[in-house]
Amino acid sequence: MTQHLPAQRGQTEVDQAAPAGLRRQWLSLGVAGLALLAAAHRWWGPAAAVPAHWPWLAGSVWLYLWWFTGRNLRLHRPDPAGPVAERLGPGNLLTMARGWLIAALAGCLLAPPADGLAAWLPMAWYTLADVFDYFDGYLARKSRQQSALGEALDLELDALGVFAAVNLAIGYGRLPAIFLTVGLARYAFAVLIWIRQRAGLRVQPLSPSGLRRPLAGLTMGFISVTLWPIFDRPELALAGWIFFTPFMAGFVRDALVVSDSLDPRSAAYLRWRSRLRKIVLRLMPVILRLAIAGFALAQAPRYLAGSPELVRGLGSLGLVPAPAVSTFFGGLVVLTGTAMLLGYAARFAAFVMLFPLGLTIAAVGLDPWRTIGLTATLGILIAGSGRYSIWSPSEKLFANRAGEHGQPRST
Repeated sequence: MTQHLPAQRGQTEVDQAAPAGLRRQWLSLGVAGLALLAAAHRWWGPAAAVPAHWPWLAGSVWLYLWWFTGRNLRLHRPDPAGPVAERLGPGNLLTMARGWLIAALAGCLLAPPADGLAAWLPMAWYTLADVFDYFDGYLARKSRQQSALGEALDLELDALGVFAAVNLAIGYGRLPAIFLTVGLARYAFAVLIWIRQRAGLRVQPLSPSGLRRPLAGLTMGFISVTLWPIFDRPELALAGWIFFTPFMAGFVRDALVVSDSLDPRSAAYLRWRSRLRKIVLRLMPVILRLAIAGFALAQAPRYLAGSPELVRGLGSLGLVPAPAVSTFFGGLVVLTGTAMLLGYAARFAAFVMLFPLGLTIAAVGLDPWRTIGLTATLGILIAGSGRYSIWSPSEKLFANRAGEHGQPRST
């Protein structure tokens, strides 16, 4: 997920038409996308009990994305001062594949959750789209095919993908309806800019941020988890608030900046930001690490001993032999809990911890200790390990896109 503002176009970009070769490639992609949707529905649609309206809704979304791409082909200028490129390049092709997956996901709207293996299709589509979102920019940078077209497509697919996935999670009863605001946030931001431009008011550029991209990426990852059929509303709602609160706070802050209501360079804002960062990114993670240590001490013996309730729950999820899985999970809890307590690659440890913890919650539900464990693990995944950490290799990874190098930028 990238910034909220649309790509800006220069006068030469507006005046120069897309080359014939680029338009032919765009036409071929549109036809191929429709053909793949039709073939997919014919091959596995009946067996997977795909909704009858799926090909029509998915096809409509694909046609919209295809039209949006064609409308912006003249932005495909790897050199802003040069001509429009003759080919889309590997990065944009992967982005279009991501668009196809989001169209397939959107086709599931207005239908109840499926049963069996078909219930996993929305999760698979959105998760794969998230993976493509990480690597399309990498391919564009490596092939030197970065352009405003890729930025515009990223923005459109980010917004549409989040909107479709959040609506599905709400429709499936896994998230409360209040989280629809997350799906609409990007569109509300665009409307705010449009209204100010129409009124002749200033639209200020966003200041650089080292948190906007990683926080948005983590939120998209969580949204994909809401589509897993093994998870239920209580745990997803709890995790949702942990992710969506800073996500929406970031949107509010950015809206204040672009509407000229907040100056991110002012002394008052910089003082406030410094204090908040000290609390959220340096002090709070220390408390969360202590909470994780308490969770590991209290729960690891139950895993290692294979408590009957846990073994039955894991077996009900098909995780067999359940006693061995329970013991394995116990080892992961001990290792990752210790790593987080010491601040040793804590974000990576938190990511690994989510597997035994999440599957345990899916198997036997939430209790006070698992609530503490989930809250603390997600908090460390988002904020890092804070002060007194031995090794924090995730900072540069979170601050840079794939294929980029450099130091993290401030919020």
